[in-house]
Amino acid sequence: MKHLPQLKVDFNISGQPLLADDYKPQCAPDGREWMPLHADQEYSVDIHMTIRGSSKRKDTSRDRGARRAHCPRFNKPVDETWWVLLGEPDTGELIAMKRVSAPRGNHLSTSLAFYTPELTGRHIYTLYVISQTYLGLDQQYDIYLDIIESDIVYQMDKDFMDFEGDLNLDITEDDPLDIEEPAPPSPDAPPGFSPLSSDARHQAWGRAAWS
Repeated sequence: MKHLPQLKVDFNISGQPLLADDYKPQCAPDGREWMPLHADQEYSVDIHMTIRGSSKRKDTSRDRGARRAHCPRFNKPVDETWWVLLGEPDTGELIAMKRVSAPRGNHLSTSLAFYTPELTGRHIYTLYVISQTYLGLDQQYDIYLDIIESDIVYQMDKDFMDFEGDLNLDITEDDPLDIEEPAPPSPDAPPGFSPLSSDARHQAWGRAAWS
């Protein structure tokens, strides 16, 4: 047992930053918080593994620095190999999977890319770290995801609000709309005559040209 490695796993999710400024964190069942992610967006789980303890088998010049598994009764050297998987147990869906070869040293980093669901709602994903070499070293971690509206929706809302703000700044009492007033009638004009504005004259000329 003293030759078996000890594994420590740390992970975080990276990707599109949250655009919902008014989002309030919610408590998850085990005391952690639901992690808000936008719908239909690519993210990645960044996994960092620290492995302590190693075999006393000497490395050859070909694979110097590679970690060897402690298996004295096996007929050839075996590298420590790991599988990392991301799934949703409630639906039985395997979301992402990757085989990680033997690390060169005591630290190993990898990532799993995935797309969030298209519909909003809460999902519990599970990260599995499975040893292909040893029995009893498998680990799993629940990831609580709160899927909110797509970042495109938030960006469209933000652009619309910015457009409304610019429109309100352009139309103010100090800057009225430029509306052409009709010219006053000539003193020689007959009673009841009202001159047309330039736009009205252009429209009347167009109707006359087509008639």
